[in-house]
Amino acid sequence: MFALFGRAAAQEPSGLAAALALEEATVAAVEKAEPSVVAVARARKGLGPRLLDPEFIPSEFASGVIVDRNGLILTVYHALGDPEANDYAVWIDRRGYRAVIKAADPTFDLAVLQIEADSLTPIALGDATRLKKGQFVIALGNPLAIARDGRPSASWGIIANLHRKAAPQTDAATGLEERDTLHHYGTLIQTDVRLERGGSGGAL
Repeated sequence: MFALFGRAAAQEPSGLAAALALEEATVAAVEKAEPSVVAVARARKGLGPRLLDPEFIPSEFASGVIVDRNGLILTVYHALGDPEANDYAVWIDRRGYRAVIKAADPTFDLAVLQIEADSLTPIALGDATRLKKGQFVIALGNPLAIARDGRPSASWGIIANLHRKAAPQTDAATGLEERDTLHHYGTLIQTDVRLERGGSGGAL
């Protein structure tokens, strides 16, 4: 037993080598995904060209991911507000594009924006059924609207739990619990990744 253990131990990588391998894998994952992560801005109608000004800092913002090379962006429904009252922009590599809502589903809290662009880099979608508690995950997004330069911010952590439910809302008039979205039915991935305002809609 001792001899077998000794041979196995000799083949184990050093702590530094293991840390460097993890670092390299993290860097590679970020580099692969970040061209597909975009900044989304929302502003009241009537702002005009200022919405696409690189120096303009929107008061409402989120993240999105490219899902089609010809300009389809997946984001979150709750970040868009009233489409009758708002205009939208998507920022990719320091360039702003006006966006329109192509599709939206409040139950799934998802929306698709359309921009006039081509040759974009769609994100490679993963298989959530293969996830396990304890796995490392990386989040890429547009925290505090700073990713308009085409450089989404990255943070990392682990999967803390799976099939979680969001806390139900309570109707003020009836006192009854409301479950308006799919998030209230045990579909969420719980993670300890640090997420700032504006990260909604980004990649995990």
